[in-house]
Amino acid sequence: MSYALYAITRKGLKQAEKLWKQLDEADLFVSSKLFAEAPEGARELAMPIAEPIAELFSGYRTHVMFFSVGIAVRMIAPLLVDKRQDPAVICVDENAHWCIPVLSGHRGGANDAAVQIAALLDAQAVLSTASDSSGTLSVDTMGKTLGWTLDPTCEQAITGVASAVVNGDPVTVIQECGSNTWWPAGQPLPGNINNVSTLDMLDSDSETRRYVLITDRAEPLAAYPKLQGKTVIWRPKTLVVGLGCDRDTPLEVIEAGISHICAENGISPLSIERITSISIKSDEQAFIDYAAQAGIPFETFAPEILDGVEGIENPSEVVRKCVGVSSVGEAAALYASGAKKLLVPKTKFTLSEEGKNMTMAVCRRP
Repeated sequence: MSYALYAITRKGLKQAEKLWKQLDEADLFVSSKLFAEAPEGARELAMPIAEPIAELFSGYRTHVMFFSVGIAVRMIAPLLVDKRQDPAVICVDENAHWCIPVLSGHRGGANDAAVQIAALLDAQAVLSTASDSSGTLSVDTMGKTLGWTLDPTCEQAITGVASAVVNGDPVTVIQECGSNTWWPAGQPLPGNINNVSTLDMLDSDSETRRYVLITDRAEPLAAYPKLQGKTVIWRPKTLVVGLGCDRDTPLEVIEAGISHICAENGISPLSIERITSISIKSDEQAFIDYAAQAGIPFETFAPEILDGVEGIENPSEVVRKCVGVSSVGEAAALYASGAKKLLVPKTKFTLSEEGKNMTMAVCRRP
C-alpha cells in the first residue's frame, strides 16, 4: 500500500478525506474520538495514536499526517532506521495551507509526494532541502524518475557531493550512457556543474572536485583511485540480456550465469533493463522468477520476429531445428534493445552440479 493518511481533528479529517478520494492505494486512519464521523471505508486509529502508527510505519511508502510537525516528530523519532529504508512522512495542517515533507525528502520521495499532494489540496508545498530550495541538482535522486539505480557502493560519497553542489563548489557529471533527461531540457546547468562524456575528459583539478558518474561499467573507478569516495555512481537501465536455456533450468543457474557474464565483461547487473527470450520460453519459471526478483521485465518474441534480426553473430542450424530460428539470446537482445550490434555475443554457461545449460547475449540500448 502506498499511502497512509491520519486525521485526529474534524478539520483535519475533512482535508484527509478530500485527499483520500483522489489517491489510489491509500488508507485513511481516523482517531477513535472522531471515528463515528469517518467516511465508509476508513479505519479506526486507536488512542493514543503513537502506538498504532508505530505498527503501521513500515507498511506504507508514504505517511501523510494531518497534524503538527511537532507531534509527528515525537512519534516517528524512535522508528527511524536510515534514509535508505525510512518511508516518506509529510505533515499537512488541518486547514491544508501547508504541505511539509518531514522525513525522506529525497530518497523516500517525500518532496515529490508533497508537491503532488499540495496540488490536490490547493496547498503550498514547503521544501526545505537545499537542492530543492536552490533549484539545483539533487545527486541522490536525479536518476530516480528514469528508473536508474543508485549504486550502494557510493553511499559514503553522497553527502560530500551533495554538499559541493549546494555550496557552489565544482562538480562534474560524467555521463557514459543512458538518457540525458536527468536535467530539464533547455535549462542551463548551475554554474558550478559541468558535464562530460568520459572520465578521460576530466579537468586537471580532479583532486578538488566532486563527481557524479552515470555508467553501466562494473568497476569504472578502478583506474581512477583518487575519485574513490568523491563520486556518486548512478546505474542507468541500458542493458538488455537475451537468454536461452534447457527446459526447467533452476533459478540458481540463471543467477550464476548472469552474474558470470556481467563479471567477465565488466558490466553492472544493476544496469540490466530487462531479460528477453523466444516465445516458447514465456513460461520458463527461472526466467520469470529472476525478473520478479530483480524488479525488471521479462519479454519474449515469436520466432518469426527474431528470424533475420540484424546483428546476429552466432547463428545455429541446430537451434533452428529445435525452435524455428537460428538465434535466441542474441536475436532477442538485439530486437528488444533496438541495437544493431551486440555488446556481448552468445555465451554458454553451466553449473556442473546442476547439469543444465544456458546461453546469454547482451546489448546496450542505443
